[in-house]
Amino acid sequence: MITKMMRSNILKIHNDLKNGLVTFEDLIKQKYLLLDRYKSCNSVITNLKKDVIENIAKFDKRNLYDDNLLYGIPYSLKDNICTKNILTTAGSRFLKNFIPTYSATTYEILQKEGAILLSKDAMDEYGLGGKGEFCFTGCVKNPLNLSKSTAGSSSGSVCNVAMGFSTFAIATDTGDSIVKPSSYVGVIGYKPTYGLISRNGIIPFSPSQDTVGIISKYVMDACIVATYLQKYDCTDLTSTRNPKSVNFKKLKIIKKIKFIIYKNLLEKLEDKIRNKFFNLCEKLKKIGHEIIEQNFDQKFFSLLPTIYQVLTFTNACSCHNNLIGNLFGENANSQPTTYEKFATKNRTLFFDKEFKARLTLGSYLMNNDNFENIYLQACRFRSWLQHFHLTTLSLGDVILMPCCCCEALDLYQEKSNHDLSYDNHLMIDNFVGTPSISLPWTKNNDMPINIHLRAKIYDDMNLLNIAYTLEDIIGRNNE
Repeated sequence: MITKMMRSNILKIHNDLKNGLVTFEDLIKQKYLLLDRYKSCNSVITNLKKDVIENIAKFDKRNLYDDNLLYGIPYSLKDNICTKNILTTAGSRFLKNFIPTYSATTYEILQKEGAILLSKDAMDEYGLGGKGEFCFTGCVKNPLNLSKSTAGSSSGSVCNVAMGFSTFAIATDTGDSIVKPSSYVGVIGYKPTYGLISRNGIIPFSPSQDTVGIISKYVMDACIVATYLQKYDCTDLTSTRNPKSVNFKKLKIIKKIKFIIYKNLLEKLEDKIRNKFFNLCEKLKKIGHEIIEQNFDQKFFSLLPTIYQVLTFTNACSCHNNLIGNLFGENANSQPTTYEKFATKNRTLFFDKEFKARLTLGSYLMNNDNFENIYLQACRFRSWLQHFHLTTLSLGDVILMPCCCCEALDLYQEKSNHDLSYDNHLMIDNFVGTPSISLPWTKNNDMPINIHLRAKIYDDMNLLNIAYTLEDIIGRNNE
């Protein structure tokens, strides 16, 4: 018997279906009505409404047991997650007609559990964007304010969860691709420990940092989905046999938590947000938690975006060498030609500006001189950062910081009055491989700003317990 009904859409839908308060057919109709209402957000690349409606009669509420909580739960996938016989574009014009003959492991697990895939979501081309403005289908708009950005690259996925269309979404995070967009729309963005969820069948950006994560409205829902997805996969060489597994039945409120904050980085925030954060810290101390203040070397902090570009752009350049149009993807060559002319024509026509720019820089960084002098130095910096950060985390349970320096930016905004360099702290999650989560905290100018938590490697269950505790504290504070 399920008793944890507070703050979980999955448990609510499961029980409503089980008790006959809603039918599978009505649930799906409600979801697609929401998508129609928010169609101007441009959050979906492939709408699967026709297939879902045709197959919904196969769902039987007699299959709704407490150990298969995902049965009949509507969700969506970021469009770099391969789905057999379903269009998978990675947000790219080059793959606008690509239909895989195989499925990602995550999708196979969700199919087996009986979750209902509603759509494939818009994203920045191959994940190389960060603004939600670089999908071949156009810009994704924030459902809370259509003049605002969703950030990226998981723009469509956070949008669909925020509007209530997707109960949860599966996406990928390489630098801040889940956690930052989650803050812009005010939802949960959970990035697990690197390798906890299989990457098999994911169209990559930077394999040494790509992590499959979960977007939802509540911590409980992210924990439930992770419970099913965290399986060792022999087809993914980075998949780990995790010694501390996630289990939603173990989710609980923690009475005493040691929070670590980087006090000097908070100086980059505007006074209003910084003061709110310190008020939160004081509240946490009053109810028995501990705040441990640390500093982050500003010189090394300023290097984070450069190191990110060196490591990920070179990875992306290597990963996408196969995008030439001979075996799959778009091909504009009607006559036989040389390999170089063949590839150049297809890439020129079907790669968009941002993707071209990043691949060009990645290629430049991989020539002999730059590889030795720049790339290997970046790898050494990453090793230092891993050591430094894991040492810091040994002082407490979790690092607590405001997720972003400000609320969602205006669409196509190139400059800001805010110090956007603050947001670079989100890159640390992927450099180090630590689990992290972004959860709704406060509002500024009526737009949400999330809090961000980062824990030790493989300490995902503890991270989710802390997030669950903080969600309860913030929720009660806002009621």
